[in-house]
Amino acid sequence: MTPVIILGVSLTGITLLIALKEIEYKRRKTFALSLRQRADRRVLRLVNFFQIHLPTLSRKVWQQMLHHFALHLGTFFLKVVRFVENRLVRFINIIKGKGVIKKKGSASFFIQNVLEHKSELRRERDVHL
Repeated sequence: MTPVIILGVSLTGITLLIALKEIEYKRRKTFALSLRQRADRRVLRLVNFFQIHLPTLSRKVWQQMLHHFALHLGTFFLKVVRFVENRLVRFINIIKGKGVIKKKGSASFFIQNVLEHKSELRRERDVHL
């Protein structure tokens, strides 16, 4: 269920980005232009900083690091989703009344009388055998 939810959220995000770009293209207007320019400048500064201060690693090392990071990030998100799912199941069970009410006997006197009558019949049958 979790992969389906993640796929749905990802596809929704991609669809929204494509729709935004399509609207911008048709109107020939860029939304939040100043915000985008500031974000682009900050990204460029960050990339330049990393190029200067970080040692150059081979492509294979970067791929292994990214794979390791993605593996741990995926595990973390699965644990979070499982935790939320368990909480929702508990909440739904509380709403439905499953496992919340402890019954110590039958719910009605009629059923209780029927059970007592059947148990008496069984005792009589066992005595006669």
